[in-house]
Amino acid sequence: MVTEKDLQRYFDGELSPAKARKVYRELQDDPAGQQQLAEYRQLRSSLGQATKAAAEEANFDHLWTRVKANIKEEDAVRSSSRFSEWLRRYGLVVASLAVALVVGLIVTMQSAGPVSNDCVIESIETGPNALSTIMTIEDPAIAGEETTVIWVTETAADEGEP
Repeated sequence: MVTEKDLQRYFDGELSPAKARKVYRELQDDPAGQQQLAEYRQLRSSLGQATKAAAEEANFDHLWTRVKANIKEEDAVRSSSRFSEWLRRYGLVVASLAVALVVGLIVTMQSAGPVSNDCVIESIETGPNALSTIMTIEDPAIAGEETTVIWVTETAADEGEP
């Protein structure tokens, strides 16, 4: 006797070839299984005819117009919800960074005054394998203050020298 599960899978073509042959042989000695299989075939035929009739009667004249309208509505909803989601996730961070940047610029502009890289080179001396420079830089924040920089650069000795 064929099980209901095997019969359904046999009818749907879901069994391996070996299993399908086994169910087929078992059906030869199972009149109830044969009757059930015939009912499945009748049901498939009836559903196929009903589906075909419904498809022939359906009106698809404005289908694409309705589909495009629904796509536009969904895109609008998606765009709105994507922006809302982004704003919910990152809005506070972006706002905080913007405020910090503005505050930093205001503080820098109020305390810094004009910035200058101007310097006065006092002297430059060169010798074998060395270069030295002495320069002064005026401090714009404190009038009359200068910083003296002494810069010494040594170069590698020539290959023949120890």
